[in-house]
Amino acid sequence: MDIGPGAGRMGGTLVASGTPADVMKDGKSLTAQALRGELRVERDVEESDAHVESLPAARPIQLTGAKVHNLKGVDLEVLYGELLGVCGPSGSGKSSLVLEALVPAMRGERPGGRWKSIRGAAAARVVLVDASPVGRTPASTPATYSGLLEPLRELYSRTPEAKLRGFGPAHFSYNSTRGRCLACDGRGATKVEMQFLPDLWLSCEECDGARYRP
Repeated sequence: MDIGPGAGRMGGTLVASGTPADVMKDGKSLTAQALRGELRVERDVEESDAHVESLPAARPIQLTGAKVHNLKGVDLEVLYGELLGVCGPSGSGKSSLVLEALVPAMRGERPGGRWKSIRGAAAARVVLVDASPVGRTPASTPATYSGLLEPLRELYSRTPEAKLRGFGPAHFSYNSTRGRCLACDGRGATKVEMQFLPDLWLSCEECDGARYRP
């Protein structure tokens, strides 16, 4: 599926779909032009090479004997300095291996029976971003967490329309019962549980995804 035809405001349209052979037949698709060899992306050799040379060489990190939850003495070797992905069936121990064994080991924590040894992790800088909400509620966003919305709520509450309706700053917060949509609790979407499949999130029909009370 080819979305385009350009980037940003020039995109958002389904240009072509199907197999690579089907996409290649489309005359407007930039992807098709590239596949046919008609379009080439110019590369700044000097800038690209200089950037690559400044990167440190990837080095292997070896974790042995991981025993967390259902992991039974698992050994792991990854390259520090590379973009990696860990995949596997649900419940196979991906999160346990990375979050409860590899990351603590790289930070220099004591094994405590969670793993046997780790090699090659000296001076490794670890920044962990997990699925925990950034704020106090699941409806929190970077704007609420950073405090950006606080002055905006104050500003909105001073408008003539807000004063006419008796709206205060809380009416412009989707974390407040005064302002948030009650159907979706200010999330802008409602969850549909799919049992054995991942949950499905649909745009809230009451607020149309705006998060605020209609």
